[in-house]
Parts: sequence; structure tokens; C-alpha cells
Amino acid sequence: MEYIKLAIVTDDKAYGQALSRALLIGNRGFDLSLFSCGAFCRRWREAGDLFAGEYDLILWDQEGVEQLAGGRIVRLSEHMSEAGGSKGRRVLYKYSPAGPMVGEIFRFYEELTGRRPPRARPSGVHVFVLASWQGGAGCTSLCMSLGQELIRSWRRRVLYLSLEGIESTAAYMEVPAGMRGAGEFLYHLEADGSKGVPFLEGYLVRSEAGAEAFAPSDGGNPLSLATGEEMGRLLAALMSSGRFDCILIDAGTAAGEAAREALASADRIFLVSSAEEPEREKRYRAFLKYGTERDCSDRIIRVRNRWSGEEGREDGREDGGEVGTVRISSARKSGTALITEGRFAKDIHRMAELCYNKS
Repeated sequence: MEYIKLAIVTDDKAYGQALSRALLIGNRGFDLSLFSCGAFCRRWREAGDLFAGEYDLILWDQEGVEQLAGGRIVRLSEHMSEAGGSKGRRVLYKYSPAGPMVGEIFRFYEELTGRRPPRARPSGVHVFVLASWQGGAGCTSLCMSLGQELIRSWRRRVLYLSLEGIESTAAYMEVPAGMRGAGEFLYHLEADGSKGVPFLEGYLVRSEAGAEAFAPSDGGNPLSLATGEEMGRLLAALMSSGRFDCILIDAGTAAGEAAREALASADRIFLVSSAEEPEREKRYRAFLKYGTERDCSDRIIRVRNRWSGEEGREDGREDGGEVGTVRISSARKSGTALITEGRFAKDIHRMAELCYNKS
């Protein structure tokens, strides 16, 4: 899911904060930064166009600036009559309601980049992705355990999505005969898009804890081969369905378009490993940055799975404010159910806390 990165430049701090809140209410696809005019200009002088180029659009509460930054500046005007857009000139009435202002920002963004604006993301729906550079690191069992904890302790309505080539869903959930899977849902979503989101009943199976998932396909997982656009439409449909508060995505070692779209959409990315491999982790972090076209560092939480030692159990802090490694004890299963008790239960509880809090 694509984000529009906006800078709001104004010396009226209260107005800037109110505008930021209004835009995020209007659409959660914005990535916002707030600057005073002086602070923005200083950063621009120091770093040059590399700094200004970080933003898709710059909403600037000052006159005479429209031609700067390659035409990415949108001037915020006190006068409604000045609002509109033409070649090299983009102006917003600064006191417009959030809805019309979001619509104009989308229009300017599409004119400037040729890309469609991101789909609206409903407030209160979160996406968490578990991914790894190691095969067999345990993303699936952690994803299922995390979902169980979010249901039990946080009262979340959880959907589990697998991007594995061969799904493991049936190892954790009973799958009745005749259930349709994600591939058929995606087909009907594409074919009947004008009619809205297809009814999810008939596609979803449920774990003992109450997490839901698409019934696994008999062959390969169709989501592992989905395009980024298809994955974006699927996530948008699921988030707008009103059925879920939380979507847990088991990306594993997937690195295709669907995985990149999921990682770009994530509120938190849990990097799972069962052993320290600094060089491979470094390469995977580079993939996250360049594959998703976003700096993911502020959303990453490292997870060391199947931890058996006792030393250094406490979470540390790393440069940039990133949460340090969360150490998870080994999971146990009974049939399709995961046993969450003792040290493992406490570790998963900590992981669930970090979904919504950075400390």
C-alpha cells in the first residue's frame, strides 16, 4: 500500500497540528512531518534538494514559494478564491474541510507523479508483518501465537494472512470441506469490484482462539504470486470490511510483489530469526528499504525465536530509537492449538505490547 509523504510547513504550530490531525482522519495513507518555515529552510540549505525530495508534496503556509522544489510545493492560502491548480501552481484554501482538502491533495499528487493515490485506510485497523531472512525461523507459529494473545488480552478481531508458497494454515486451524480460499476471493474482488467487498463467509476458517484465516488452497498459495496491486486491493478490502481490527501477515522469507506491498503497509515489521546472522540481516534490511521504497527502520522490531538462554533477556534500545531484540521461548502445540503458558506466554505478551507501543 503506497503512502503519500507530506511536509507541512507553517509558523502557526497550533494550525499545523490541527491540519495534521484532520488529514490523518481523512486518510491514513499520509506520512506527515511538521516544520516551522525557518526549520524547513535550514534543513533544505544544509541537505539541498535531497531533503526536499524526500516529500511527495510540501504544504507551505507562505506566499511566493510554488515554483520551488520541482513544483512539489502546495501553497496554503488565506483566500478561497486562490485555491486550485494549474501548471506550476498548486494552491489549497487552508481552512477547507478535511474531505475536500484530501481530495485536492490526491489530485495534485496524481498530476505530479502520474500515480494513483493510496486507498483510504480505516482508522483503528492495524497491519503487522512477521518476516525473516532465514527459512524455518518460526514466523507461522509466532504469528498464530501473537494472534491468540491479541484476541485474548487486547480483544482484537484478528485475520491471519499467509504469503508462504505452501500454506501452513491447516496445521493450526480445522478446514471444513468445500471452503473457498484467498485466490477465489481475490478473483471475485477483481471481477465484482464495483459491487463492493464480497461476503467473507465461505472463505474464512477459524482457530480455537478465534483468529480467522482464508482457507488454504490445495496447491500453491495464490497470494504468494499476487501482484503488488492485487495485494493492495485485497488489504484495502479487508480493512474496509469492518470485520477486523488487526491483520497479521506471515511473510516468512517471501520477497515478491505481494510481500513488498505487505511490508510497505505494515504498522510494525517483526524480523524473526532463530540465530544471529548479521550479514544476512543487513542485506534483508537493505531489501526492506529499497524494495518497499520506504525507510522501515522506525517500524522494525527484532525477534529472536526459540531462545533458551537467560542472559540479556531484557529488551535493549538501539540507534534511532529502534526497539531491541525481543527473545521468545520455544512454542509447544497440542493438535492444532498452541500452548501459551509460562515463559513463552510472557514473551508473546511482550511482543503483543510492542505491536501498539514502542517501549
